[in-house]
Amino acid sequence: MEDRLLLINKRQEVVQEFLRSFQTENFIIDVAYSGVEGLERLRDTEYKVVVTGTVFRDIDGEKLLNYIAKNKPDTVCIVYTTKLSLAQVAYLTNKLHVFRVYLRPGDYRGKMLTGIQEAFEYYDVKSAEHEIEAAERENLQMQQERYEEMRKRVMERDKADALLLRIFEPILNKIVERGDDLKPEERAQLLTIEKQIIAQYMKENQMPVGGLGTVEVKLKHHFFENFPNRTLRVQTGSMVIQLNDSFVDMVYMCIWLLIRRITLLTKSFETDVIIDFETSTKVNVDVKFKLPDGVWQEEENRAISKKITAVHEQVVRDLCSDFIRSGEETHLDYHLLLDAQKEVVFDT
Repeated sequence: MEDRLLLINKRQEVVQEFLRSFQTENFIIDVAYSGVEGLERLRDTEYKVVVTGTVFRDIDGEKLLNYIAKNKPDTVCIVYTTKLSLAQVAYLTNKLHVFRVYLRPGDYRGKMLTGIQEAFEYYDVKSAEHEIEAAERENLQMQQERYEEMRKRVMERDKADALLLRIFEPILNKIVERGDDLKPEERAQLLTIEKQIIAQYMKENQMPVGGLGTVEVKLKHHFFENFPNRTLRVQTGSMVIQLNDSFVDMVYMCIWLLIRRITLLTKSFETDVIIDFETSTKVNVDVKFKLPDGVWQEEENRAISKKITAVHEQVVRDLCSDFIRSGEETHLDYHLLLDAQKEVVFDT
């Protein structure tokens, strides 16, 4: 902002003296010859410094100074007048925050010039302080927003991690328990596959699923994009229900595990998912696969494949109140009933 000063004085001779004395200085001087004109200029223009008298025909000088103090608190005010008592000087400086008081005739090129220069400097210092305070407030707000975002993410991540731990912690125990009939290389293969599945789930699902509408989007992204021989259709019931995010995560995880198992069998399949909510805490999920001829029967005749299927299905069973698998030849159907109020106890 440029150095601009407003002189408010009713006396023509004072105005001329003032302008003549400071014509070589590097600040702009605007003039108002009455209190009302001074108010108008103050409303229209920002001034760093105001030099004003105290007696006007159209307005009380104290009202003018009060206006400046209340409405232009950053503007530095200097009073230049003919006569003031000590009490008036004290009132001006203490109550109305007048920066300097000079009596006529003034020493324009001496004390008054110094006072005006100091007034500009004082304005700049206050302005810089305001900018620093504003920057600090903005920085504080940004830090608070960043903290809230981080806290939210941590809470979401903790919630997701807790669910993952509940689900995946028993898997390795199941593998060890139920892998006694496998050859050493098959047990190692099973362990590797399950570790990969756990790592993949945690990598692909860094954040909770969120709303029910996101389930289909995420499943398509993870399993069906860039695979023209795979299709996914998801249907949801017509009931509009507000669902707990962690419950949606559990529904999604069950579907994710079943589809992930099929991707280990074949690159070509069709999937239909029907999600039907009984209440906000109970949901029926049907996951139906159409597979190429012979794929399921062939894989299920292999011990290692049966173990992989058993581990996937057992995790889903542990999350469900009811679990039914049916199918023949090219069709494999799962019916799940999930209850958010069911206590999950893993059969380890």
